[in-house]
Amino acid sequence: MAEPSIRELILVAIQLRVAAIVTPIKVNRALRHDEAAVQVDERPAVRILDRGDSARRHVRLAWECVMRVELQLLLREASRDNRPRVLTDALQALDAAIVADGTWGGLAVKTDFTGASLSQGEAVEPLASVTRTMEVRYRVNRFDPTVMAEV
Repeated sequence: MAEPSIRELILVAIQLRVAAIVTPIKVNRALRHDEAAVQVDERPAVRILDRGDSARRHVRLAWECVMRVELQLLLREASRDNRPRVLTDALQALDAAIVADGTWGGLAVKTDFTGASLSQGEAVEPLASVTRTMEVRYRVNRFDPTVMAEV
């Protein structure tokens, strides 16, 4: 079996980190975009969406890559009155998990937030969600994406 790429290892690290969120909410499941849909009884859950990446030559033997990732934290129903607070707390929990180590265990150079949105759901559909978008910058050997590049 082939070694996983640095990119894949970063996605696994993101999945493990967000799955470990326990306060102020406990994440029941963290799944990648290619997995089955999240059922209502599995919420709160985080869906990790890989939005692609770009690469540019950094130095002779290294590619510097920027991977765009979207995290959707899908929440259980909350009353209309406290929904804004629940959403804000959920976003803060998600952000705290990300900034705990923006290098994802040394696999990446850094992680930058690029956006956030809060969805309060509809009056008849009380399920809410938080979306955080980010860019993860990492370097790989130009000839082997399973090897980190030192610059």
